[in-house]
Amino acid sequence: MTSYDYDHPFQREFLLARTWPFLATMVLGWVLLPLTTDPRHPGLLAVAGALNIVIVISVFALPWIRIPSLLAAVPGVVWLGVVAMLRHGTEGSNAGYSPLIMLTVLWAALYGSRAGLAVSVFAATAAIALPAFLGPESLYPDTELRRALMYGVVGTLVGTAVQSTVSGLHAERAARRRAEAQLTRQRAFELNDDVVQDLAVAKLSLQTGQTEAGLAAVDRALASGKRIISDMVTSSGSFERRRDADPDDAPDSPGTISER
Repeated sequence: MTSYDYDHPFQREFLLARTWPFLATMVLGWVLLPLTTDPRHPGLLAVAGALNIVIVISVFALPWIRIPSLLAAVPGVVWLGVVAMLRHGTEGSNAGYSPLIMLTVLWAALYGSRAGLAVSVFAATAAIALPAFLGPESLYPDTELRRALMYGVVGTLVGTAVQSTVSGLHAERAARRRAEAQLTRQRAFELNDDVVQDLAVAKLSLQTGQTEAGLAAVDRALASGKRIISDMVTSSGSFERRRDADPDDAPDSPGTISER
């Protein structure tokens, strides 16, 4: 598992920013429900609504930071059950809810592990294929099997590509931060070698009455300090410009880093 900037898909600091597009899409699915002319199973739709609420509450209420990151795929898999109930409670394959299945795959691709993506793609494929096997043909024609296969293939290809891209971006940012840290350590050594030691020489010289040598050491320390500070300001400005261009390129968040 490639190192990511964040240690859990549901980490508190980024939870709302990550989930709001998915929440908005969930709400859209329910807003469009009245367009169904004659719901077949109102009771099933009520269960789906209750289960959707449980998903949202669990995402925001559970202590995910203490839960293995692979289990972060569970809310998405449960969401597939909600979509299946929406489809079966309305018009089956013609209900128009099938695209909502890809929310689970997209979440896993952006924030989950490779194992989580594999679980999500498999569950998404099953959510379409199983009704085709078990449900009435009037609601789920044989073409649903073709749809399930396409969702599985496309989900795997697109999900893997998205995950690789996100992983590469995080790796690049981590490398930049390591370079910044290395540069900071280097300047600390320079500060010690060029400034602290000259000040120590100046102190010793002044204590022994060698005023000119002491003043010369102070001048060298001042010159070295000015140079180091100038370099730090210059490189800091460069880093700030990069961060402004890429707001996500921020310092590591607290906690351990997930391993993909």
